[in-house]
Amino acid sequence: MSTNAYRGALLGIVAALLLANPAYVGLVMDEPRERSPTGYTATAITPTNASDQRTVVNRVGEEEVLTVAQLEDANEYSPYGPRYRAPERAAESLRAAVESGTARTTGEGVTFTLRRVGANYRYLRTHADDSDAARYHRFDVVRTNGSTVVTTTRVNRSTVAQYLVYKDARLYTALPEYQRETVDEVIAADEYGYRPYNDEFHEVTESVVVKNGTYYVFTTGVHVDDFGPSTKTVVSLLLAALGTLALVTSIGFTLRATRERRDG
Repeated sequence: MSTNAYRGALLGIVAALLLANPAYVGLVMDEPRERSPTGYTATAITPTNASDQRTVVNRVGEEEVLTVAQLEDANEYSPYGPRYRAPERAAESLRAAVESGTARTTGEGVTFTLRRVGANYRYLRTHADDSDAARYHRFDVVRTNGSTVVTTTRVNRSTVAQYLVYKDARLYTALPEYQRETVDEVIAADEYGYRPYNDEFHEVTESVVVKNGTYYVFTTGVHVDDFGPSTKTVVSLLLAALGTLALVTSIGFTLRATRERRDG
């Protein structure tokens, strides 16, 4: 066998090994663990502090505090169809109840909507944001003598916040170990937050976590879209490129060896 033929055969073997790298690269290189695109931050709160009470209402009050304007516009931002039958008229009834302490209606659609929100929410807020102008009311919806009656009682933000804190409080020691580890990382993170490796952490953000006597609420700090190839992909592509080069060179040596044999 001529030198060029030997080189061509050797490079052909090398090329085959390099081009077959997807079969073995995964055995020596692991893909990085998937992380949540959302980075979370932790805020320590004191339940009796007025500023922290505002934080609690804004962070974990969505499922308990209904903003009247939110109900009024609910169907406008519902891409999959109406969420309520008569949200505008229901909002009007709630405003009337806020003004006078009670409101009565007999309409079928508005009755359905009022009873639905009454079953799902405990408090009303009169402004979309938790500004100083916002007013809070405890409200109840009952059916009496063929009419639906809404009654409201004025409460302060402190009452709402205290209710939310203790209703949604979760003890750190009661969390699964993987969530405790994530909570620790989020608490220790900087302003950009920590991106957890488990998708279930968003469940914790809906609660107040109590760790060593300190109350924490969590919020989104940053959202990152991961892009670009992984290290494994880069290595595989590099090996494939080297394999292609080796194959082309092998063909070159083989053609040269064939020509030498013909000329000789």
